Amino acid sequence: MSLASAPPGQGQHVAQVQALLAAGQAGSAAVLARQLCAQVPNQAAHWQLLARACSASGDSRTAGQAYARAHALAQPTAAPLLAIEYAQWLQAHQGPTAACRVLASCPAHTVDSRLLLARLAIAAGDQPLALQQLLLLHDLAPVPATAVNALIGLYQQHGLLGAAEQCLQQRLAGPAATPGLGLTLARLQRERGAAQPALATVQQCLQRWPHEPILADLRSGLLLDLGQPEPALACARDVCASHPQYLPGLTTLANLLWEHGPRLGTAEHPASPLLAALRQAPQHKALRIELVSFLHNMGEHGQALQALRPLLNDSNDSLAQWYLGNLLASTDQLAQAELAYQRAERGFARHPALLNARARLALRRQCIEQAGQLAQRALACAPHDQEAWSLLSLVWRLQGDARYHWLCDYERLVAHLPVHSAPGQPPITSLLPALRLQLGQLHQGSGQPLVQSVRRGSQTSGRLFGRDEPVLQATQAALCHTARQWLASLPADPRHPFLSRRRQDLRIVGSWSVAMAAGGHHANHIHSQGWLSSAFHVSVADTDNAGDNSGCLQLGQPLHSLGLDLPAQRCIVPRAGWLALFPSYLWHGTVPVQHDGQRLSIAFDAQPADCATAA
Repeated sequence: MSLASAPPGQGQHVAQVQALLAAGQAGSAAVLARQLCAQVPNQAAHWQLLARACSASGDSRTAGQAYARAHALAQPTAAPLLAIEYAQWLQAHQGPTAACRVLASCPAHTVDSRLLLARLAIAAGDQPLALQQLLLLHDLAPVPATAVNALIGLYQQHGLLGAAEQCLQQRLAGPAATPGLGLTLARLQRERGAAQPALATVQQCLQRWPHEPILADLRSGLLLDLGQPEPALACARDVCASHPQYLPGLTTLANLLWEHGPRLGTAEHPASPLLAALRQAPQHKALRIELVSFLHNMGEHGQALQALRPLLNDSNDSLAQWYLGNLLASTDQLAQAELAYQRAERGFARHPALLNARARLALRRQCIEQAGQLAQRALACAPHDQEAWSLLSLVWRLQGDARYHWLCDYERLVAHLPVHSAPGQPPITSLLPALRLQLGQLHQGSGQPLVQSVRRGSQTSGRLFGRDEPVLQATQAALCHTARQWLASLPADPRHPFLSRRRQDLRIVGSWSVAMAAGGHHANHIHSQGWLSSAFHVSVADTDNAGDNSGCLQLGQPLHSLGLDLPAQRCIVPRAGWLALFPSYLWHGTVPVQHDGQRLSIAFDAQPADCATAA
């Protein structure tokens, strides 16, 4: 962790304090830090070290005093980092309001300090301050893409979408408008399902800033959301021609070629844009990693390994070792994959995704106890990680542990019920004909995504709920009303990863439609971004008198590649107008459709929310 600038001549003593802290000798570190503060009392770095040492040794009173002194002495260039550290300490010891006061008094701000201040303001119940700080982020141009993602997440999570959209529109019309403002506004509109307004925002911004690839790339995605794959593909080609090393644009074009290329009459290999760009810039590591990931997802493991080899010369490259582990696992070289993952842990020891990858591998190697330990480590880093819970459920099931039933009670935690509309709203049965027509139009411009569970079917692009079509808005209202009623009927359990998180409402974080005909199915999977997942059947294939499980939703059977002989624990026969609800960590998929007719469904993932923040 960075320190405020230390004075010349004191570096050795500062290093000694840091070494003592790293060795867990907080008391000795505090003694030496006190000496530094006495010798040179006007140095923020010395008081910051004393604060850390006292905090680590349990002396919170002195730690708070030392942080306050350091904060007062810090130079403007060092102030944001120190204020962030102090605010985080205050949040843990005195709450978000005190932390807000300190961070708001900082004389200079960075992207990270403004994001933290917004989060603290939300936690303190001060939404006006939160919105102000989020909007001020755009004055710190250019706003990194990661910060834009965080902005959208905060707006959505805390019910600020409407207020933020209005403010962003006003600022975009003013003289201080920036491309980042337009990007955030369009992303926000897309997030709430308003693809057409988002496209209009992007078109307006491109007239003012025609050479911004991030805006042109977003236009491709929005055209696809609107069911226009041909202009989306043409737009993606233009982006790559104008900005041949722009990685997001290359990835967009590759995915469009995979999903829509054959239907649009192109025989171009989907990975060809990435391959061509890498030939021009062979030292571009991020581009090489993206190519490896794309080829891996396509199942072209040999080519992926060949693309990865230049990075394997450095055995300390943790990211390259992680991708090597993925490739070796996919080609059944399990022992070598474990060694690669172990090398990757040097740089990603607390990364839940790597720990989950190792847990999956341990299950395949029949190392059940190790898989459980790895899943528990992932949960220690991210307590709501849905994949870690799904893997732990398999460990407990294989071990005969009673906690498996507690976690995955397929009768109590899985619902299949008719959809009931809220009072005054049209019944769902009256909506189904128009809904089938609307979804059918959307699926005409959809294909099979590269990294989703759909097999021999199509999935709509973008967010389904939030669009302007009245039938979709009415359907969303009915499904959410039904889900709220079911959630309210569940028992309380403060230790349970699903039941303990129930709130007054829910917040949709993803929604889409899937269409499948004969032979189509969902591979077994979980939903890593959800808390509550669902399946609403709009129309089903003709299975009357079939006497089999064709097209059924099955729960409890894990991913096929794990090699576990574990049957489904519950099968649900789809019925038009009925909704299935279940925790996002439950393994689920469908039996292949064996009969004529289309199976058309809608799914959404949700997170818990209070009434004031539901979206």
